[in-house]
Amino acid sequence: MILTDRFVFMHVPKTGGTFVTRVLRELLTPNLWDWRIHAVGRRYGVYFPGYPYKYREIRQHAMRKHIPARFSELPIASCVRNPYDIYVSGYTFNWWRENPERWFVDPNAVVSEFGPLENFDFPAYVRATIKHSHWSNTCRKNYPNLPPMSYCSTEFLHYHVIRPKEVVADATRVEDFVPRAQESMQGVNFLLTHRLNQDLHAFLEHQGFPTEKIDPILTKGKIHPGKPRRKEDDHWSNHYDEELRALLRESEPLLFAFFPEFDEIPTPTPVGETTS
Repeated sequence: MILTDRFVFMHVPKTGGTFVTRVLRELLTPNLWDWRIHAVGRRYGVYFPGYPYKYREIRQHAMRKHIPARFSELPIASCVRNPYDIYVSGYTFNWWRENPERWFVDPNAVVSEFGPLENFDFPAYVRATIKHSHWSNTCRKNYPNLPPMSYCSTEFLHYHVIRPKEVVADATRVEDFVPRAQESMQGVNFLLTHRLNQDLHAFLEHQGFPTEKIDPILTKGKIHPGKPRRKEDDHWSNHYDEELRALLRESEPLLFAFFPEFDEIPTPTPVGETTS
């Protein structure tokens, strides 16, 4: 998370945050000395008294509830990625296979139901994530009256709502609490990953940054968080049949309620962020 005197940027995993973070660091600390001073702060938590810091960074994937009080009234920028694309990204990035205990509540139950992780194809990953991921379990545990939401929708709710249990309340359908969720997310500016360069540019322009400083963002290329593991032309639609798309629509109702365009048009390959 990046904290500035104008706005806060929340880095939700796998949504384009690596690109935005790098762009903001370059924009806010354009000279080498400033860059190095800020690097000491973000890497070691060491801040020099009296130095005119342009931003501070706290935990990389901190949620809205973690924003310090003095920054809590500022505009928030946060990236949102099409769930169809996130699942492909997660599958190809392979973190779930390398860290199964951190992705699945009970990896042994997953193997028992779906077979060895090393043999998983994409549909098996999707079905196992929907049924056994920690985020899916959080939904079942915290909102027993709701039909289960899977990882993207539950993560989206918990990142952007300070008190999600109060927002969901006793709702038995996602559409029952969507208006409360929308109201609670006022002040959050969503940058859609498939048009990240344009959305980030528009947000910064609205915050008063000079166009000559931010125009290079429009043509800035991808920034990969580690070694890319997905081919550049590997569009998410290549991985789904209609049955799997229907399962995902059913399992990620909150994201599709907020962003129906995710299901209406194919998502272009992002210009800015990784496709892995």
